[in-house]
Amino acid sequence: MKKRYLITIFLFLSICVNAQDWAPVGSIWYYSDINFLIPVTNFPRLISSVGDTLVNGQSCRIIEGDCNCGFSGTRNFMYEENDKIYLYNSVTDSFNLLYDFSAVQGESWTIITPDPADSIKVLVDSVYYRICNNDTIQIQFVETQAPAVWEMYGEVAKGIGNITFCFFPQFSTCDPYTSDLRCYNNTEKIIRFDTIPCDTTMITGVPGGSFVTPFGWDIYPNPAEGFINVHLQFPYEGKMYKANLYDLFGRLVCMYELMPNQSTVQINLSQLPAGPYFLKVMDVTGRTAGSKKIVIK
Repeated sequence: MKKRYLITIFLFLSICVNAQDWAPVGSIWYYSDINFLIPVTNFPRLISSVGDTLVNGQSCRIIEGDCNCGFSGTRNFMYEENDKIYLYNSVTDSFNLLYDFSAVQGESWTIITPDPADSIKVLVDSVYYRICNNDTIQIQFVETQAPAVWEMYGEVAKGIGNITFCFFPQFSTCDPYTSDLRCYNNTEKIIRFDTIPCDTTMITGVPGGSFVTPFGWDIYPNPAEGFINVHLQFPYEGKMYKANLYDLFGRLVCMYELMPNQSTVQINLSQLPAGPYFLKVMDVTGRTAGSKKIVIK
């Protein structure tokens, strides 16, 4: 009887561990918070997995931290099941879907906000892979179906979360906002997604300050045929920008330099095969302004 009891306990613990291998306790996400006042400050915002608990009978992780202008609190309860991440909603007293890492191109899921009337639909535009620190990571490129009070868009890494937006949805007109993921530390290793050190605050606009680029950018026409225009919004004078083009497997196809003081540059794509690509724009420090999907006809 005692032996059977011990076997039962072992099986129970094995099931619990397997169900909660996402976000092991001690994991830390390092995002960037950008304040566009002078001096411009880019400081780290941490989200951490700090423990386990039971909520409504469900075993879940305790995730501390939030996004600026986000609807979540600073203490969140989440669990993983079948590549889906569920977030506890204290208003509805229920768990709702936050990420669906199993969703493929053309599929979508709905994120229920505290006010269900403001819930958002997230569409998977494409699925591809990136190599980070010798790890091959599945990426979903997602978009929020407009119009929406809340937003989630950009690259979502399987088992990690959004890496070009914040971890949680943010208010659509948030300013200042929480930006891309610098690093993810899963207690065994650190996966770096940006050149900015994980826990460093960067300042610009003052003598001796580091250079951080608060800029937006657009591309047109898209789909492209032969060429594409990259338009920089509010480029810094005298600064160089780079645009890297990647295929769906995350392989670097071409690198382009955007000259100082150019607000618009035309890139020749005529030598590239037709199909989908991703263009990433960054400043001289390697600080990225995000990536956008383009299609070459």
